[in-house]
Amino acid sequence: HSTYRLVTQGAHSTYRLVTQGAYSTYRLVTQRAQSTYRLVTQGAHSTYRLVTQRAHSTYRLVTQGAHSTYRLVTQEAHSTYRLVTQGAHSTYRLVTQGAHSTYRSAIQGT
Repeated sequence: HSTYRLVTQGAHSTYRLVTQGAYSTYRLVTQRAQSTYRLVTQGAHSTYRLVTQRAHSTYRLVTQGAHSTYRLVTQEAHSTYRLVTQGAHSTYRLVTQGAHSTYRSAIQGT
C-alpha cells in the first residue's frame, strides 16, 4: 500500500519526492524559482511542515497535532522571531523584534 514518486522538472526547477503509505504522506518539494523548500509529513492526525522562503527571508517550522499547533517563525527582513505553541486551552508566545526592540513572553492558560 505504498507509492514512491520522484518527479524532476527542469523548466520550473521543481523536485518532488512523494511517499504515500496507508495513512501517511511524505513530500519533499524544492522550487528554485521561488526559492521555496518544503518538507511535509502527513500522518493520521498530524502534519509537519518545514518551509524556507529566501525571497521573504522567512523560515517556518509548523507541527500540527490533534489539538496542538507549534510554530517557529523567523523573519530576517523585519527581525522578528516568534515561537508559538497553541494547545487545547493554552497559548505560549515568545516574540523578539529587533527593529522596535520589543521582547514579549506570554503564557495564556484557561
